[in-house]
Amino acid sequence: MGVVGSKSSSLSKLGSNPAISGYASTHGGAVMVPGSSALPFSAFGRAIGADAACLERVALAAAAVAAADDVGDAYLRREALKVVRDTIVYQLTMPADLDAPLAATVAAYGGGCTVDSLWIAIKKVWASKWNERAFLSRKACGVEEEDLYMATLLMEVVPAEMAFVLHTANPITGNTGEVFGEVCIGLGEALVGNDRGEVRGLSHDDSQSPVEAHQPPPGDERRGDHHRAL
Repeated sequence: MGVVGSKSSSLSKLGSNPAISGYASTHGGAVMVPGSSALPFSAFGRAIGADAACLERVALAAAAVAAADDVGDAYLRREALKVVRDTIVYQLTMPADLDAPLAATVAAYGGGCTVDSLWIAIKKVWASKWNERAFLSRKACGVEEEDLYMATLLMEVVPAEMAFVLHTANPITGNTGEVFGEVCIGLGEALVGNDRGEVRGLSHDDSQSPVEAHQPPPGDERRGDHHRAL
């Protein structure tokens, strides 16, 4: 396990990649990588370990989750998961040694947020480990709760008209010779947050000349296998 997640690590490399500055110089303008910083995998454990009262409340709520799951009570499990999340978001206190780094992050982002709001956002990321979808996914894959660690990427949000996710290999087939992307209107909630919205896909295989554009079939607002060559 690394210090931070692969996206944070890749952004660090992208920000200093000479190909980016080279592209900018040949296309008459700056190509900027949005500012970002990251908290390592160990950050949540250190924070909750320093808050004994919160640690105890989370442990009790997590035990209630396990008990409800053991008897197959989905409603009680859902409610207990919410208690875990709310305890982390609203009761976990910020370690003293984190205040200065977060203040520096706020300043670097132009003061568009506060340390308190940033701290709440970080805790919501940590707490998402206990949403129902994550819990059921861990259970299905046989991943124990204590074996999952979360790093946190703090990144400026660009006021974009459209958002996209681009894979340098097809995530379904594993084909490294195919670039696969998805694009939607707005900031990308339909792509990464499971929100309703229309998503368009595109792909290009090294062995083929046209780019294929995929669009959802009628009645499917999110995904589709229909495509046409561009």
